[in-house]
Amino acid sequence: MSPSASPSLSPSISPSASPSEEVYNVVIPSGDYPIRGVYLVKWTGFTLTGDTGAPCACPNYPEKSIQVVGTFGGATVTIQGSNIVDSPIYSTLNDDGGTALTFTEAGIKKIRENSYWVRPSISGTTATTNLNVHLLSQK
Repeated sequence: MSPSASPSLSPSISPSASPSEEVYNVVIPSGDYPIRGVYLVKWTGFTLTGDTGAPCACPNYPEKSIQVVGTFGGATVTIQGSNIVDSPIYSTLNDDGGTALTFTEAGIKKIRENSYWVRPSISGTTATTNLNVHLLSQK
């Protein structure tokens, strides 16, 4: 459910800039990765209202798209961002057309803003909800 930037899902702990693949299911390209200049992040296992992915810091990769897959069961995924590094205050980001970046069904959308932090937040879940969120960023 969490990517590269925070040791906890607790809002009382500030994000940290050090990735942890083991803990957060982050996919970071290595030297032999087939596409240079691409950064991939995967948040997995969203099932409960209030689930929030640990924020990902990728401002050096301004072109971003987000894909949500899985069983929604009535849930809404909202993509949030913040430019406050130490104690982020999150706002809903927008898609390329300027509409609030939310998903109520599987899909993929471009993120309009290039915020410092990006994270998904889930609401309205049911017993069947099980979602994964994938962020693709490129330079």
